[in-house]
Amino acid sequence: MTSLQRAALSLLAGVFMVACARALPPPGGDLDETPPQVIATTPEEHEVITDLDGAVVFHFDERISERGAEQSVLVSPSTGEPRVKKGRRELRIELPGGWKPDQVYTIVLLPGVRDLFNNERREPATLVFSTGPPVPNTAIAGIVLDRLTGRPAREVVVQATRRADSAVYNTVGDTAAFFAITNLPPAIYDVTAFHDQN
Repeated sequence: MTSLQRAALSLLAGVFMVACARALPPPGGDLDETPPQVIATTPEEHEVITDLDGAVVFHFDERISERGAEQSVLVSPSTGEPRVKKGRRELRIELPGGWKPDQVYTIVLLPGVRDLFNNERREPATLVFSTGPPVPNTAIAGIVLDRLTGRPAREVVVQATRRADSAVYNTVGDTAAFFAITNLPPAIYDVTAFHDQN
């Protein structure tokens, strides 16, 4: 083989290698860019369960990250700081002293839960269940405005406090400043909204 033939063969091999270098999806499929989705809860939505003993569970469609998991829930009525434990594909929520009888509970899963690829949930998810009475079809809803600017106050904590016994029900406003606290026992409530800086 002549030196000219060797040079032509080297050039042809180089062109072939460059032509083969193209972007491909990573092995195993496309890159995951979707935040974890809630696929089930225990108890189920609006379930009446008079003997709930143990954790309330949010089940996800994929593994979730440790990051931010323990500060990711609001429980109403508020009877103490909830204990949140992360499993591979679940969050388990317990209350000190357990779930009280004859209550309608609302658990808000806050934005911020992430998967292992750092895809973050941006909207809250809500679970309502009862340990006794039927779940009422009631709501307090509205838009939160900043009292100084008059503009929508986004991503605020909203609390409804029942006047009769000071029971507190919590939710969060969404990115459009809208909030809804649903399935409240009928009563008179005082509503407060604030930015949680902690």
